[in-house]
Amino acid sequence: MTPRDRLIAASAHISGIFFPIFGPAAVFAISRRSNPFAAYHAVHAILGEIVLKALLLVLGIASLGYTIYTFYGHYQTDFRNWSWHFFIGKMALTWLAITILGVINTLGALRTAHRAFRGDMLRAGRVDRLARSLSGFNDGTLQPL
Repeated sequence: MTPRDRLIAASAHISGIFFPIFGPAAVFAISRRSNPFAAYHAVHAILGEIVLKALLLVLGIASLGYTIYTFYGHYQTDFRNWSWHFFIGKMALTWLAITILGVINTLGALRTAHRAFRGDMLRAGRVDRLARSLSGFNDGTLQPL
């Protein structure tokens, strides 16, 4: 694997920060046949973005459900116990959780980009097996320098 291959693999993770899912998908589409190492890392980046989007969806659904539930409770009591402080506090906590998830995602993308740039493989597991099968990458496709 050449330094160019490692740079393209790292760019799959970095592009996910600025263009979630589409950046790694573009790297995968470009390098799918010519650079299995970069395609492998692009699939890993896509799967990581999908997991983040799923977490954000669950957080959003839970937040919306709780808001509707409490709003309906206040509606039943003619808004006698309504408090803007509680409403604004809940919104602030939701945005804080979204920000924390974004920071974790960015740091994770930078870490995996660094590992890809060094030529390292990511940890083995179900995601690794899925990424290998989707990208067509196996250890025999690597060419030592």
